[in-house]
Amino acid sequence: MADALGPRAPGSGLLVRTRLLRELDRVVDIGVVLVQAPAGYGKTCLVASWADQHANRLPVVWALPGSDGVPDVGTALADLAERSQGGRRRGVVIVDDPVRTWPSPTVDRAVEAIAGAARDACVIVATRDCRPQPWARLQSAGRLLVLGPDVLALDGADVRELLRVVSGMPVPVETAALVAGQVEGWALAVQLAGEELRRRRGDPTALAGWPSHAQGLARFVADEVVAGMDPQDVRFVELTAGLPSLHPDLCDALAGEAGSAARLTRLVLAGVFTERLPEHAGSYRYHPLFAEEMARRRRSSDPQGALAALGHASDWYRDAGDMDRAVEAGLRAADGPRVAALLRAVSGPKLRGGEAAQMVTWLERMPQADLWSDPALSLALARACGLAGDSLTPRAVLRATDRDMAARADRDLGLRIARAQLESSVRGWEGRLATMGQPLEDVPEHLGELAHDPVLEICAIDETALTNSRVRAMIMVGDLDRALGATDASLTPAEIQDPSRYTVVSVGLRAMALAWAGRDAEAREAVRQGMRVLRRFRGTGTDPLWLHVASAWVADGSDALPSLVRVEEYATRSGLPYMRSLHALAAVALNLRLGNAAEVSRAFVAAEREVNSLPEPAFLAVLLERFRSDPRLQAEPSEALSPQEVAMLRLLAQGATRPRIAQVTSYSVNTVKAYLRSAYRKLGAVDRDQAIAAAVALGLVDPGAIAPADSDHEQG
Repeated sequence: MADALGPRAPGSGLLVRTRLLRELDRVVDIGVVLVQAPAGYGKTCLVASWADQHANRLPVVWALPGSDGVPDVGTALADLAERSQGGRRRGVVIVDDPVRTWPSPTVDRAVEAIAGAARDACVIVATRDCRPQPWARLQSAGRLLVLGPDVLALDGADVRELLRVVSGMPVPVETAALVAGQVEGWALAVQLAGEELRRRRGDPTALAGWPSHAQGLARFVADEVVAGMDPQDVRFVELTAGLPSLHPDLCDALAGEAGSAARLTRLVLAGVFTERLPEHAGSYRYHPLFAEEMARRRRSSDPQGALAALGHASDWYRDAGDMDRAVEAGLRAADGPRVAALLRAVSGPKLRGGEAAQMVTWLERMPQADLWSDPALSLALARACGLAGDSLTPRAVLRATDRDMAARADRDLGLRIARAQLESSVRGWEGRLATMGQPLEDVPEHLGELAHDPVLEICAIDETALTNSRVRAMIMVGDLDRALGATDASLTPAEIQDPSRYTVVSVGLRAMALAWAGRDAEAREAVRQGMRVLRRFRGTGTDPLWLHVASAWVADGSDALPSLVRVEEYATRSGLPYMRSLHALAAVALNLRLGNAAEVSRAFVAAEREVNSLPEPAFLAVLLERFRSDPRLQAEPSEALSPQEVAMLRLLAQGATRPRIAQVTSYSVNTVKAYLRSAYRKLGAVDRDQAIAAAVALGLVDPGAIAPADSDHEQG
């Protein structure tokens, strides 16, 4: 007979999933709920938790295994009917399918028993058998609710909470996000990761190599998944597990026989961690952790065969036009020459399309000997890193390969141009703005036949890219009219309608040149047009920087403020002095327009500090002087400051504490506080930074003497 308590699921109660429990509550209205997912998705835990929750509210009967090990659904339904006779509460039969082979007889018997039972019978079935066909009649009658793996998958908050419960300690958001990305909602994998954290006393670096060394995952796959599979299917999965995606034709080629399409469909229906890829018609993929474990088994038994299969797959993807997967398969095969050839082919389109970060990921995974022996790919890495906002790597590449590249560049004009363009960018990143244009002086104005040079194509350098580099250098030295002429000549209607990253840079530079030339009305219109172009662009990186600087400089406050935030984000992320200077100057311009007197003074001090830190500030120093002479920054205080107040402000600016000021001036600490409060009031300041900023703007304090405070200061 069926037991009302039923089995207790291992790990049941670790995570209360209220949303899913509410879904199971619908069984009394719908009739049948099907919990259908691969092993380890928490099916048993979920239904056991639901049964515990409803134990005292309505009759719940578990269908126990019969003599053949298959749950006896008919007996459980009969038992439920007997218990519920005369009762007003609808009872529920829970069928937790233990069968690992496919197709599961539990499913067919459950459907048959439900069809033969009274219409008001309520049943919850948990199974890894994902066939839809047996349930079609119930589905069409509106009596079936299906909770599939996409519904059961743990979300980010679930992952973090389960890691905390299993590991027994708080889990940083970053660690939880790392695990969530790896497990893709698979509950069992999260539990194993939590156990790994517990063993390593919460050290997040313990998961850096996980799950490649996770023995629990290997045992689970072997015991719970592979043990129930057809041996031919096991061999097929091991053969194809290393592939980035599974296309039946490719799988047929690797297996040496037809039938992969039917086999892949069967694996999906059997709940063997296989799913169709909706964005690639006819293709499939395995869950990444399952794929990693099955690929590891193949590498252990036949390492050379595993690498050869990946190389063959890389060629197949390439011939099919799927270059992304061709590169991925080549990288997995550790085939440097093959990957180098593929990256040479995709680099230009990727960089132009705003996918610099993807190129960086691929190039950094290349065998290093193959990367550094190829100057074009080395330059492509430097250029991709720069476009993605990383300035350190390009500088290191330029210096590490300086002698070798310089020697080759003498014989290769395309390499020379690419190297000159990189050197110009590096000078800008280092703050040598006055000499940014020097490396480009020997580069021809028009590429002509060089337009199709292989090195320039790999580095995505065309005439528009070179024009942008020249214009950037012109703007930084104040040659604004010439810069505007160059951008106007280079922008075409076709580029504006279908913008590349270079189009975004061009429209931003044009708007910024207009803003810095004081042509505010034209600059505002250029910003509006540029934002329309930016909305059509799907790339990432620092390309919109110049447009956002121009927007902060001249746009209305509602548009300028978000742009200033974006510029600050770029500056913070990159850490580049010239970006910090651009942000500080834009903040001065915006706050002057908004009339924020205290913020203007603070921004001006920051701008002065940042611009003066540049080895060659060039036109940025001119902009700074323009602001310095702006009458809005020269407003006199309501009352003149006394000599004592000025002296104390200067000491305060040098970083002195109030006790130190008292010691130097021979006043008591309370007298120093009184003088400083008076100075703050006269300057309209509420804290040390605002007071010093206002004093600098009035010429009372030398900006070069400003130092961090020795300790926290009281407000005025």
